[in-house]
Amino acid sequence: MVDVLELGPLMIRWTWLYLITSAVIGFWVMKVVLKRKSPDNLPIIDALSSGLILAIIIWKISPAFTELSLLNQPLSLIMYPGTPLGIQIAIAALLLYTAYAIWRSKLDWQVAMDTLAVGWLAASFVYLLSHWQYGSLTTVPWGITLPDPSLRYHPINVYILLLMIPLVWVLRRLVFGQGRVAYYGFIGYGVIVLLISWFESKMIVSMGLSKEQIIAVSCIAIGFMTRAVNYFIRRNYYSEKDSSASS
Repeated sequence: MVDVLELGPLMIRWTWLYLITSAVIGFWVMKVVLKRKSPDNLPIIDALSSGLILAIIIWKISPAFTELSLLNQPLSLIMYPGTPLGIQIAIAALLLYTAYAIWRSKLDWQVAMDTLAVGWLAASFVYLLSHWQYGSLTTVPWGITLPDPSLRYHPINVYILLLMIPLVWVLRRLVFGQGRVAYYGFIGYGVIVLLISWFESKMIVSMGLSKEQIIAVSCIAIGFMTRAVNYFIRRNYYSEKDSSASS
């Protein structure tokens, strides 16, 4: 399958269209959830939008981090895909900027992380539904084929979607705005992708990991980071409460 949509002289990768569509729907879902669950924190959407734009810019220019000569022709960066290092830096920039914007606007950190988790899972669900993702060769009868029908491949996107269903069911039972949706959501998604990566055609890009595995590990790290921040928030809250009671 050709991964390029040709519109006259303009060529657009289908993958980018899938990602853009998924991101738009993810943000729409976040806005709907905030309106229902925590309307006072709707400015979180603006913070996340700005952080996402910053992350995309960093990801797109990331080839120049290792090939400085590309800076002499900045327009050429549009044609280059982002690098695995760029993904890591972009995710870090997204989180740091969002955290700063939330702190500056005095918004609820736990609501923000739960909202981010909901948007991430919604966008991932749409992206996985949008097209086939071929894994390694297999002989199972449900394998999907390319033009050569004698070869079958694991349908990676179907595997992840099936495992996301019980994850979403568990998350729906949690109270929104306490950080638990983010903790279980990000870690659950990361573990699912790591497990399914065993059925992928391994394309090592950095530190012995594939691009999908890097994203999965990043999600797990975000989940544990959310847990740690929630712990410190609760500890400070109860410490201040005890101090007020004793005085």
